[in-house]
Amino acid sequence: MTVNRLSSKPIDFVVQDWDVVPIRTFVKELISGTSVNSENRQKSQNEKGVLKTSAVGHGRFYAGEHKAVLIDEEGRLKNSVIASRIIISRMNTPNLVGESGYVDATYSDLFLPDRLWMTEPSEVKHCTKWLAYCLQFPPIKQTIQASASGTSNSMKNISKDNFLSTEVPMPPLPEQKKIARILSSVDSKLALIDQQITTTQTLKKGLMQKLYTQGVGTQDADGRWQPHTEFQETEMKLVENGLISKTASRIPDGWKPLKLGDIFSVKSGDFLPKNKMEPGTVPVYGGNGISGYHAQANTQGPKLIIGRVGAYCGAVYLSGSNSWITDNALFINEKHQSFDDKFGLFLLEHLNLNSYAAQSAQPLISGKLLLEIKANLPPLPEQQEIARILSTVDHKLDHLKSKKTQTQQLKKGLMQKLLTGQIRVQPDPQDN
Repeated sequence: MTVNRLSSKPIDFVVQDWDVVPIRTFVKELISGTSVNSENRQKSQNEKGVLKTSAVGHGRFYAGEHKAVLIDEEGRLKNSVIASRIIISRMNTPNLVGESGYVDATYSDLFLPDRLWMTEPSEVKHCTKWLAYCLQFPPIKQTIQASASGTSNSMKNISKDNFLSTEVPMPPLPEQKKIARILSSVDSKLALIDQQITTTQTLKKGLMQKLYTQGVGTQDADGRWQPHTEFQETEMKLVENGLISKTASRIPDGWKPLKLGDIFSVKSGDFLPKNKMEPGTVPVYGGNGISGYHAQANTQGPKLIIGRVGAYCGAVYLSGSNSWITDNALFINEKHQSFDDKFGLFLLEHLNLNSYAAQSAQPLISGKLLLEIKANLPPLPEQQEIARILSTVDHKLDHLKSKKTQTQQLKKGLMQKLLTGQIRVQPDPQDN
């Protein structure tokens, strides 16, 4: 196969009968909005909104990612969101600058900020959705990001000229339309999987709320679970918007309202010297979950692990038979009550430990504070049944997340082949 190579970077090849052209071939102008005063909430029906930079990502536009504009600022707004355009993040962190999203519908009440561009199409006939996929194609996306300037590691900025000069392969218009339709069908499948994940996560949250207050009941002579009929009053802590309040709660008779410190003790993991890191050995659990591998385990047997600092503060994991636990994490060291590990994993997740963290430079939860948190402990058989029910939901979530990963890999492979012409498509009659 005869190929053209992009002069600016790094697409492996493009078929000979496709041109290689700068983005400005298809984009007459990049328009932006203005910075206005706003409130960090979604707008009401009669208000106007200004987009956040998070309104675009991975080729998608998220209309809900906006802020409500103050009424006396509305006169300063310009350039609302128009259908069949592409919005690009011109100024952002190094890993997010250059992100973009295709707009499916017009939103006359949502406006651009100064940090986002929206494309104004040129007179050259092209498929805008195809161009949007080009901007997400890793070699092109990386070229755009690499052109960003800025002395700060936290923020980078792309110039209009650098963006519009970036080269893309140019198939004939009918092929552009067919390529866009194929990739859109994969995106529709990904959107459906995302919806299923969200629905399942909502189901799990509701189940946890019910199971950790009402339980599953007691077993009859035939081993069937019958709902609880007798309850006791207890006090629970609620955490909302960083504020802790107390409320009365009803739990089944036979359950123990306890502090976590009455159920188990915790211990901090060990400092992990970087020169001890070796690939291919045991998982390392720390403040950010499984983060690497270590030559030797510092714990034998499964452990319940709690991230104590940073972005993963309050996250909980159940380790495998051998693992290294760093000093960025706490782990359950000794049990004082009959306690099922899987039940404990879901209990700690339900308690939303991050809401108890001290908020300074970064979130931090101490072992002492952790052990003061109140929880309700059912008898061991009921713990195990609760864990079994919630595990079935987690299995479904794991399946959906695996399905999403596989579909993302399919899309990645299709983009590589379709956007370079490795696989040529046969346009449909409506594409001509």
